[in-house]
Amino acid sequence: MKPALSLLAFVPAAAYLALCLIFGGASRPTPWPPAWFGYTGLVLVLILAFPCFALRRSSEAISGPFLVLLHFAALAVLQLIPLPAELWSALPVRDRLLQGFDLLGAPPPDRLPPTLSPEATFEGLLRMFPAMAMLLLLVPVTRRSGILRLVWFIVIAGTAASVAGLLQLAAPELALPDIHQLGPPHTASGLFANQNHQATFLLVCMPMAAALASFHSNARQEGDANAGRRLVLLAAILLLAAGVWATGSRAGLALLLPVMILCFPVWRGRRGPHAGRAGLLIVLSTVVIGAAALLNSSRLPVPALADMTLSQDGRERIWQQSVDILRDNWITGTGSGTFSSAYALYEDPSFVTGVYVNHAHNEYLQIAVEMGLTGCLLMAVTLLVWSIASIRIWTQPDDGCRSLRRAASVSVLVILLHSLVDYPARTPALLVLGAALVFIQFFRPEKAPAANLPPETRKKARGVVL
Repeated sequence: MKPALSLLAFVPAAAYLALCLIFGGASRPTPWPPAWFGYTGLVLVLILAFPCFALRRSSEAISGPFLVLLHFAALAVLQLIPLPAELWSALPVRDRLLQGFDLLGAPPPDRLPPTLSPEATFEGLLRMFPAMAMLLLLVPVTRRSGILRLVWFIVIAGTAASVAGLLQLAAPELALPDIHQLGPPHTASGLFANQNHQATFLLVCMPMAAALASFHSNARQEGDANAGRRLVLLAAILLLAAGVWATGSRAGLALLLPVMILCFPVWRGRRGPHAGRAGLLIVLSTVVIGAAALLNSSRLPVPALADMTLSQDGRERIWQQSVDILRDNWITGTGSGTFSSAYALYEDPSFVTGVYVNHAHNEYLQIAVEMGLTGCLLMAVTLLVWSIASIRIWTQPDDGCRSLRRAASVSVLVILLHSLVDYPARTPALLVLGAALVFIQFFRPEKAPAANLPPETRKKARGVVL
């Protein structure tokens, strides 16, 4: 790719990510419902899929994640295929739906899909397309310079979101208007409807800032410019940490210290012959500690800022009810996007309050409930492959992009860990951001063609990644 074009390669992806961050910070319908992002993503996929794959312009960093999303989408489509009434009525809890037809005095249709709610499953299918679109928009990014610009964009967006959240808490009259109108007033939720998701976003940005600091620490040209960038990035990390604290999210605070610890091996990742193994040991130890703290985050003594997180008792009750749903529907699942409908059928009337349960507050449990056995197997294989690839990233030699890939693996890990007690990937903003992070994690820079180099340096340039 020509240098002039490589400078602009990241612009479409950055623009789409900005659109999702500004308007896609809620998992529920707002003035900009998630379905709007789904249709937009579907149009982009239809436009970009052929030139990217048929012309073999895609890379491993795109084809692998895209294939995973495609499998989940195919599973949702299968849940929408109508079954004969004899098969459909044999599925769990369908007898209650048949009673509804009897109460209405109407005969049930001859064929019905296995999902409890076709409308919800269709919406669940649409939610996957924004991430697919993001991956396809990243196809033109083949040089390290494009990745660096994308990472700078993510860090700047996170810093701006942190400032917005702090203003919402300290000076509401100066803060941006709440475009989602779903969260409680005077909370540091930034561009999100939920301060837990704001905390996730800021935590995700911290390792990326550390990776940029590592890059400028190891740049060939040392000077005041690089020193200034490192100071700016250090200030950005501290500002992001302050934004996480301001959210009052117990899960966010439980992950804050582990993420800050993991920023250190990302920043100093090139030092020493055994730095890779030492960094991997730090990562694994911190993951265990972070997961334990996260699962007990509701018991943390948090300063009274704006803690609106679900209580431990409430979360455990939802989990227990979700396990009951899974026990009856483990083969086929209830249907993508149907958790709230299934939960209403199983909920104990004595615990019904004004609070509406629309998610399991454990993404893995919710996928199992909605997607059944096939979804569980697909999820397990995906996590296994990602884990093995992440370990390799922390132990492989440096090729100039290792710190960026390490940072992306930590950022993806933040989303995966937070998904133990919440549903960050159900928001278009964090789903699209997660797709971009996976791309960065598996990115391999394009080698500069030797023909474009001066004759005296062609031999030296062979095998060198620029």
